[in-house]
Amino acid sequence: MIEIIFLILPVVFALSLKKGSDKDLSRYREEAKEQFRAYRAKSSDARFVFNGADAEIVKEEESIIGDEDDDLVVQYSLTCFARNAAGEYFMFVSNQNGRPFFKHVSQSNAKIALGKIHLSPPN
Repeated sequence: MIEIIFLILPVVFALSLKKGSDKDLSRYREEAKEQFRAYRAKSSDARFVFNGADAEIVKEEESIIGDEDDDLVVQYSLTCFARNAAGEYFMFVSNQNGRPFFKHVSQSNAKIALGKIHLSPPN
């Protein structure tokens, strides 16, 4: 049940950040994407092998918390729903300390989270 709630209710904070913080935001965004591309998960079952460099990102969501008074991005994370070559879905959530959250997402939960953009695995 928690997995479904976590997939259905992703929290996206988009605060109005001043123009000067665009550099910080771009840097955080690129670091998060690099963290995704570098992520690997091994498994004896090929369906659950994950390589961020080869995965297809199906959906991305950013979470930004900023401090307008100091013109800073205080916290940034990128959530990616991605598919591997076997058609299995995974959720990756970057963070600034280099320890991302990563989880396999069942086809039924992926269908709920992604709606019309969900693709069934190849036969």
